[in-house]
Amino acid sequence: MSLFNSPFALRLGLALTTFTTVCLLISTFRTAPPPPLPQGAVVHIVMFEYAPGVTAPTKAAVSAAFVALRETCRLPSGARYILAVDGGPNSSPEGQTHGMEHAFVVAFRSAAERDYYLDADPAHQAFKASVREKVAGAVVFDFASGEFARESVLRRRRRPSDEVHVRTV
Repeated sequence: MSLFNSPFALRLGLALTTFTTVCLLISTFRTAPPPPLPQGAVVHIVMFEYAPGVTAPTKAAVSAAFVALRETCRLPSGARYILAVDGGPNSSPEGQTHGMEHAFVVAFRSAAERDYYLDADPAHQAFKASVREKVAGAVVFDFASGEFARESVLRRRRRPSDEVHVRTV
């Protein structure tokens, strides 16, 4: 019996094949892009400047709590309404952060759901209260997803080359 036909070699081959398959699946899921936002979804961007003395572990806890809002924020019906939450620490080499250290991007289906989040959602209200002393400043910016893309499409439809020109002779 050769080494390659032994039960050990067969088990080792099966184990390596399984391991490789699992690694490929994990890398596929990890690198898969998020689904595109629906046209007109409201994108809510929040950037934090932390108060002096706030430690790295505290900043990490604030970030984890912010990202967890996707699961904890619910409409009065109990349904989840946040489409996506993402964020991270500043990594720009440009030096134009104006003190902002972390940014978060939250997506909502509609302005009404965004407004509920801002004004009434108990989980978001509790989060804001919990970070009030930790955050020295914040910048918030909202926009409708696809707004510039729609404008670009409209501009392309009105190109002068597409118009019919009539010359008088």
